[in-house]
Amino acid sequence: MVLGVADVVVRHTVEADIAKHIEAQVPGTSASVRISSWPFVGRLAASGTVPDLRAQVSGVKIGPFAVDSVDIVVQDIKVSRSDLARGKVVLKSIRTAAIEAVISQQSLDSGLGLPVTLGAGTVGLAGVQAAARVAVSSDRLTISVPPLPAITLPLLPTALLPCSANAVISVGQITLSCTTSSIPPALLAAAAAG
Repeated sequence: MVLGVADVVVRHTVEADIAKHIEAQVPGTSASVRISSWPFVGRLAASGTVPDLRAQVSGVKIGPFAVDSVDIVVQDIKVSRSDLARGKVVLKSIRTAAIEAVISQQSLDSGLGLPVTLGAGTVGLAGVQAAARVAVSSDRLTISVPPLPAITLPLLPTALLPCSANAVISVGQITLSCTTSSIPPALLAAAAAG
């Protein structure tokens, strides 16, 4: 029983430390982290693996736009067992990380100072609802609704969105998502500092 309680305490401490480091990487945000592993310490010591880590980040701002949520799901994490012996959790590799960020219609309204209506693949501006094209470059999201001027938003910091993103416009929101086999920088920095 005591070992079980200690395992949970250590896992919660690591979760809190990773959340603090994500917040340090992206100032002004609030992060929560959940590690799925039982036992946590025993699995780390025996195999140096963690099956699943989920981080939720709120309070992200990109220019005048608020991002409603950023969810990061990392699977099959391998850590350095030699660093564990020194009390540090250093990530060596992951199988995959899926990142999803949601920008709401209300955030676009507020950031643009104009009423915007988001539909399934459509954008309404100035009373005109039309099919929209979305393009994502290395640092910008551009929404084109001919004949209106394009709407351009900066992308999330690479600490949170480290891969080439896809964008989908659906009713009430724009979703940016990407998948990578590289450790997201916010988590890498968090683990190294631990």
